[in-house]
This record gives sequence, C-alpha cells and structure tokens, in this order.
Amino acid sequence: SPDNRQLAVVINEPLGHWRVGIIDVDSGRKQFVTSESFNEYNPNWMSDGSHILFGHIPALDGAGLGLDIVDIKTRTMIKVSESGGLFSPAVARDDHVLAVQENSFYPFILDATTGHPRRLAAIRIGYPRWLRDGKSAIALDPDAADLRILHLEIPSGKSIPLTLARSGRPKFFRQWLGVDSGDRPLIIEDR
Repeated sequence: SPDNRQLAVVINEPLGHWRVGIIDVDSGRKQFVTSESFNEYNPNWMSDGSHILFGHIPALDGAGLGLDIVDIKTRTMIKVSESGGLFSPAVARDDHVLAVQENSFYPFILDATTGHPRRLAAIRIGYPRWLRDGKSAIALDPDAADLRILHLEIPSGKSIPLTLARSGRPKFFRQWLGVDSGDRPLIIEDR
C-alpha cells in the first residue's frame, strides 16, 4: 500500500481459484477483499491507498477477461471502462495503467478511472512493471529465444532490450517480473 502497511496479493482458495487479498505487514493477518469466486491476478494499489486494481478471468475459457477496481473498505467492485480483453495490469503513481491485450500481447495504456485504452506500440510484451519515474516501464519479451527484458519509454512506446547478468531458456508463463526499490528488475520463477 502507499503507506507500506499492507500488501496486495492473490491468495489461492481451497477450490483452486485465485482471489485478491491484503496482508497486514505488522500482524501477518490476511483477508480477501473480493467476494467473487473466479481467478484474479496482478493486484495493484491505487494512489489513494483505498482501492486495488486487478485483472480477472471469470471463466475458464477466458471469456470476460478485463480489469476491475475494488474499494478495500466497502468491497465494492467497479469495472474499468473499455478494459475488456486486457490483462497483466501495472499501475503508476498517477493511476495510469499499463496492460497487455489478450492473444496479441500488445501494450495498452489507459487511465484507471476513465478507461479509454490506447495502444502504446506494435511490440509484444508480458508482465509490464512501471519504474519509479512514471515515464518508463520494463516488461518481458515473449518472442525472445532467451530470457529478455525490455525497457519501454512512455508514451512513445520505444523499447530497448536490457542486458541481463543471467539468461536462459524462457518459460514465459512460469516467470514473473517485478521491480525492486532501485528500479532493478526482479525475475521470479514458478517451480
């Protein structure tokens, strides 16, 4: 959270669905903030600290894929306008959202409160993450033969490959991208 007191996470339910929750940093107490039972992913705090934007897949066939915002106090859900088909959201400090279009993996940028997505570039990306400056982001390159991270300039969409200390065979749907406090890429791998 913006005040560093809570973490927005996805929690695996006993029935196998992933739901957005929060964990209190001091107590470790976790609680769900959504009431639906479908797959939710990539929770991001909004700048006001009382809303979380996340992606959802309500059906196994991917129908209804899009972005939602939940008020963590009232548990009220709001659908992000015109976000159908977008996934893997990342929220900047000014609440602009960088998301990826289903199937094409093209990056889109939109305002979380008004929607109106616009395609950023004709490149394909995965798991975008904003950098602290709010003017650039990093993302995985789904088309690379090896593990490659792209640095994206916003709003131009220009991409620059980053040099990695470690490379290897990509496992695009088993690797996750994050950013540490110094804007260095973090790669997490499911095993």
